[in-house]
Amino acid sequence: MDKDISFLNEEQKQFLNNYVKTKKLEAFNKIQTEASTGYAGFEHASSEDLQLMIDEWVLIDYIDNGFVDKNTPCECGRPLRYQYIVRNNKSGEVKRLGINHFEEHISLKNHVVKQIKKEFDLIEKEITEILERTSMNWVIENEIAYIPDDYKFNSTVNIKKQLDIGLALSARQVNHLRKEVNQKIFSKNKTIKTSTTEVSNIVLFNDEVSEMNFSVSSLTEIQKEKIMDLYNRGVKSPMVICELLIENKIAPSHRYATGKPRIFPHVCIFLENINGS
Repeated sequence: MDKDISFLNEEQKQFLNNYVKTKKLEAFNKIQTEASTGYAGFEHASSEDLQLMIDEWVLIDYIDNGFVDKNTPCECGRPLRYQYIVRNNKSGEVKRLGINHFEEHISLKNHVVKQIKKEFDLIEKEITEILERTSMNWVIENEIAYIPDDYKFNSTVNIKKQLDIGLALSARQVNHLRKEVNQKIFSKNKTIKTSTTEVSNIVLFNDEVSEMNFSVSSLTEIQKEKIMDLYNRGVKSPMVICELLIENKIAPSHRYATGKPRIFPHVCIFLENINGS
């Protein structure tokens, strides 16, 4: 982060450093997954989940020294401030690169590199926004008037810790939180037992919901076993699980007009049953 962070305490600095690292890993691997599968629908997948579907190079680590350091060079020998560590999923080879040498050293296509750089720029802009808001003593109450006492923050997003240590949220994070809080209130008022982590996926089906009778019984025993195996290995994203089932010929590749696999709702319900057991 090439920004003024002198007003932050050490915990806040470390949090933002980890945030940037996590977001860059997710962005790189999401774009690589989309390039590998030809499908853009992995917004809620973790970097670890995405790595399972990438045929070649995945981003496994990211270092920001704060200055150009000869101890963190690119493969070509050029000293770097920002070093990106990638691994080839087929050969296991590891390379350490500067962002401008993705094409030269690992043969990423030009349009893929451009998209990666674009996503990285958006991450840096979000950090700038968080810093500016924090310096102006931003408070969540000015953005979201009411958060239920029993609201459970999504632990994977880590917004609660960000607020607890005194860091502001970006506009993107506020919108994400507002959507989840509103859904919690709506669900409570309507006494609908719906998982807030899956509701954004479910509403995308629109009239497609009426086509199918969503139930666990719609899955074969082989599909259930594979889902359980992936779940126990730490793969929690239903979209990633669906794509892995399709890739391994365990599920048909039929999709809705939205691009979502038709097996997706069945996988969601199966995962809900696992989580609720």
